Parts: sequence; structure tokens; C-alpha cells
Amino acid sequence: MGVYGVLGRRDDEPPLISDDIVARREWVGGGRYLQDTTEGTLEGSPYWRRGWLGYSNMDRRYEWVTVDAVNSEMMSYASATGSGPQTTISLTGVFTDQGVAGEAYAGKSVAMRTVIRIDSNDRHTIELYFTRPGDKERLATRAVYTRTAP
Repeated sequence: MGVYGVLGRRDDEPPLISDDIVARREWVGGGRYLQDTTEGTLEGSPYWRRGWLGYSNMDRRYEWVTVDAVNSEMMSYASATGSGPQTTISLTGVFTDQGVAGEAYAGKSVAMRTVIRIDSNDRHTIELYFTRPGDKERLATRAVYTRTAP
């Protein structure tokens, strides 16, 4: 996992990298939702996030909700209506920043976009992008998931 221009980091700094983060995934809710629990360390501090990915049959779109140990709010994303099964899923949302995107943005709405790429049965990539008010979209995190056990 790499953390880019967020958490007080400038865009020109190299990303924070962690290689001890483990994700455990399981189908929950009668197989309707994929639950992803991700934990490990980042720069010596504990890292934890849980997310649920589902598909709304009524809205014909993917929905992704996450909670983590950094924010005190639920992050909620949705893909475009009519987006069906595909190997790249793009979901958007907005959150009220607590300073994660930078102290100047605390209390402001920040647009976010998550891209989930299914590279193969054994490798997935999840990227999170932020668009701060008045700024261009920037990569916040990139996580590469590689299956190590069945």
C-alpha cells in the first residue's frame, strides 16, 4: 500500500509504503456483499479499514462503504447508474475532511473517487483519489492486493 499527497504529505514527497498490510475478504449478508477488512501498520502506526462492496439491483450500480481508524465518518461511494459487471469499477463520493487532505481543508467537502481494478483472480488494485476544493484530482492511496492463501 502506498499513501501519497495526504496525511500532511506534499505531492512531491515519495509515498509512504507498507508491505505488511493484510486484507481478509468474505461474502456476508447471504452473499450480497463483499466485506474487506484491511489491517497492518503504516509508518509504525496501526492501520485498519473495513469496507463493504455491493451491487444495487434497483439502482443498477456498485456501492462501496468504508470505515477506518483515521476518520470518524463513514465514506460512501457509488458507481454510475447502469454500470454492470466489469473488471474496473469507478465509484465517487464526497466527505467532510478532518484534515486528511491537508489542514487547510478541514471542515470542507472533498470529492473522492475509488477505482477498483480486478487484474486477475489473484490480484486486485484499489486506488483512492481526492479532489480538494479548487484543485485537480490527486492520488491519495494505492493498494495492490495479491492473494497469498486460498
